[in-house]
Amino acid sequence: MTRRGLHSSDYSDQARARLGEAVEAARRALGCETRAQFVAESEIKLRSLEKIEAGDKGVGPRVLDRLHRALPGWNAGTVREILEGGPIPEPVERPLFRLDVQWHTQDEISALLASNEHAADVLERLLHWHREFAKKGLNGDDLLAVAGEALRKR
Repeated sequence: MTRRGLHSSDYSDQARARLGEAVEAARRALGCETRAQFVAESEIKLRSLEKIEAGDKGVGPRVLDRLHRALPGWNAGTVREILEGGPIPEPVERPLFRLDVQWHTQDEISALLASNEHAADVLERLLHWHREFAKKGLNGDDLLAVAGEALRKR
């Protein structure tokens, strides 16, 4: 059976190490000093991130595809380009989901998204956490209350 999609085992140890270093640099630039901080903000599991950053062979297409959605400045072809010796994007120094304003109403969120050059990233994170809250039986109001409280504590 032929494997479909990008898989880390299809590349050399050096290529996987290069990808791992690029991911770690991008993660740290986002303000996530620990892997746990990053996985809390992304759809990548801790064990998968550990494998990527260690240059392990056992990372499959689903996880590698999620990297470009988790890292600003990366696109669908970035992982393959890095593995094949291409350019590594400059790390983007900004938090994934740490907003500098207090908000907790739909109107305030809409205004923030309309005024923010990184609105797509913010919206993607909101949608991610909305799904996570829904899995636990919580609703959008619960998400807004938790986010508002977290921001007030900063």
